[in-house]
Amino acid sequence: MKKTFIIDDVEDILTFINTNIKKHKLKKNEENRASLMAEEILLLMQDHASEKELSVNISYLGGILQIRMSARGKPFDPFDDSDADEIRSALLQSFADDIRCRHHRGTNIITISAYKSRYLLLSRMAEAAAIGLVVSLVLKAALPASASAYIAANLMTPGKDMFMNCLNMLIPPLVFFSIASAISGFGNTSQLGRISGKIIGIYMMTTAFATLLGFVLVEVLKPYNFGTVLTSAAITEAEMDLSFIDTIMKIIPENFIQAFLDGDTIQIIFLAAFLGLAVTSVGAKAKPIQDFIDAGNEVFLRMTNMLISFMPFMIFCTIGSTLLSPSGTGKGLGLPILAGIGVYLISIVLLIIFYHLLLKFLGRLKPLTFTRKYAPYLLQIMGMGSSSAAIPLNMQICDDLGVSKKVYSLSIPLGATINMDGTTIYMAVFGLLLAHMYGLQLNLSVYVMMTFAILMLSAGAPPVMGASIICLSALLKTIGIPVSDAITMVLGVEVIAGLVRTVNNAICDMVGTLIVAKQENLLDEEKYYSEKK
Repeated sequence: MKKTFIIDDVEDILTFINTNIKKHKLKKNEENRASLMAEEILLLMQDHASEKELSVNISYLGGILQIRMSARGKPFDPFDDSDADEIRSALLQSFADDIRCRHHRGTNIITISAYKSRYLLLSRMAEAAAIGLVVSLVLKAALPASASAYIAANLMTPGKDMFMNCLNMLIPPLVFFSIASAISGFGNTSQLGRISGKIIGIYMMTTAFATLLGFVLVEVLKPYNFGTVLTSAAITEAEMDLSFIDTIMKIIPENFIQAFLDGDTIQIIFLAAFLGLAVTSVGAKAKPIQDFIDAGNEVFLRMTNMLISFMPFMIFCTIGSTLLSPSGTGKGLGLPILAGIGVYLISIVLLIIFYHLLLKFLGRLKPLTFTRKYAPYLLQIMGMGSSSAAIPLNMQICDDLGVSKKVYSLSIPLGATINMDGTTIYMAVFGLLLAHMYGLQLNLSVYVMMTFAILMLSAGAPPVMGASIICLSALLKTIGIPVSDAITMVLGVEVIAGLVRTVNNAICDMVGTLIVAKQENLLDEEKYYSEKK
């Protein structure tokens, strides 16, 4: 909806904006955030306007609610921290990701992304898959085989390869900074005593169980038997025949820089853990190093977010490349991956049953009470896309269940950082499945290498949408499986896996919190068993 105002009529403009925001039935905090952004930008537009007219256009398209304001005037930077109004400057800095500004032919144009649907990336991935399938089938039916092959080789495949090259480029630094940041962040937890020790102990136990469960289910259910064994020059006999001692020796690099040059993920993980522990032990004197690690983590997370936004394009190109190529029906490859998602869903169910057993025998609590009270929030958590986004909601639920703030203020944020059982079992199931599909000879050394990599990657998983794909890519590099080809097969089921993964991660954080709260007598059991919602 578009309307033109006199720029001094601030009250009328804000009423128009707020009325239209309310039509989209956002949550109260989302409405307030959008309204606050609009108000601050409006005041800046007013300060720099050269004419009296201001145009406001509010649109909702593809899960994004945008407020666009334009008025003639001199150019300005809304994020200029030299602004005399420090409060306004700080507010606008916090909204920087959602505000775009440009000056065109004497007109200031500010676009505010007031709201982005949490389902946005998932829905775009699903749409890209559907469009890719339809377009590819139409082209294959309408064009001769040579023309289809040309499109696949010169348009679709290069698009897919560029995305995967960029992903491969980001994996080493992202893994390094994520894990180093996660481990060095433990610096203060040693001062928190018994509670933090119990929380971390439970999280480590569930992560180890998730890894073992994923391995066992793949070996028992054998989803890889539904397809043919793939081959790749990337998997050499030397890599297949590594002994247990060779595997342990391979973890430690001879040269710090060489590990990055070779892209050796297992060595990079070791270096990151080593550095994180060293920074933690040094304490305050290592603050410059800690700041550098945290800054590096933020930079590469931002780069990853930028790349992940192109994942729908990559899915489109992958489907087109597969279906339009001369051999491209994907026959024999889809069934093992579909069977793999079935194994993954079974593993999630078993993992949740395991959590309930822990709640029963370690926490001495009735698990069905927790299930009944937590179930109404599952769809909301599923839509958040990450356990980090679910932190405020999980904290509120903990408070409603009678958990002391002393416990959940530590356990929930910590769990969203290091307790990623959904990601752990995802890597275990699909990592082992793809290892079988590529004919990798699985001996003790391979299992040890995979287990170490999975445990470290799940603890340092970056808190971004698509993080599990990045972690799985790092795991595949560790065992010598070609990342580009393998990941493109898994992307087709990522939408389904992503939905249940977030729920599993959030449930595990809640269960760990309840167990520790009960053991420390910091749980109000009357409130926990109360029927009040």
